[in-house]
Amino acid sequence: MVPFHQDLFNSALSVLTSSGDDEKSVSPQGKEKLLMALSEPLVVPPSLLTVAQSVFTPGKTYRIRTIRTATLVASGGGTMLLATAIYPSQMSQYAALNALFRECRLHSTRIHYTFRTPVGGPVTMVSAFDPSSSGGTPASATYVLEYAGARTMNTWNTISSPTLQWKSKVPRPWSTVPSSASGSDPMGGVSGAWYHALLSAVSGAASIADYYIECDYEFRNPQ
Repeated sequence: MVPFHQDLFNSALSVLTSSGDDEKSVSPQGKEKLLMALSEPLVVPPSLLTVAQSVFTPGKTYRIRTIRTATLVASGGGTMLLATAIYPSQMSQYAALNALFRECRLHSTRIHYTFRTPVGGPVTMVSAFDPSSSGGTPASATYVLEYAGARTMNTWNTISSPTLQWKSKVPRPWSTVPSSASGSDPMGGVSGAWYHALLSAVSGAASIADYYIECDYEFRNPQ
């Protein structure tokens, strides 16, 4: 763990021009500095939380990209039916963002897949985003197929990186940053999960794919 430091303030200042729906540009250097600072484990003394949050104008919305990565692995029986929740505490930058902001809501999300070396022949995987999910496992692969925007992919495709995306059509209600997509978030601002399912079994507990999730979250501190 590292102490709270001036670099985080400097990084916060670099994104003050990126807010609301106008999506004003931020320099590549500013984005890189912010991501580097937010990737550090963070310990913030309670006495400094108010100071940290004051860097951001109360009532103003700031859009910040968060990320999550992992590997999808089939069960011992060769099946796979998984859900990946995307609320803030599941993302790599959570510790710093929770220190800087009080409220958030999901704006959009993307998932990029890179398939592993095929095991036991080609198999089809289906993926979809459920904006109302609290992270629970979907009922079946057929259930996933019924979602709008669902996509089927062949796991032998180890060359390209298939990408799926979802964007909220209307602004979501605000949730507190520490909320999960369950009883602690009755408003629904951070609900949602990516579903991943195999349509047929593979040979045992094989690694199916690596994924890289991006979530554009809107953050604010109420006035």
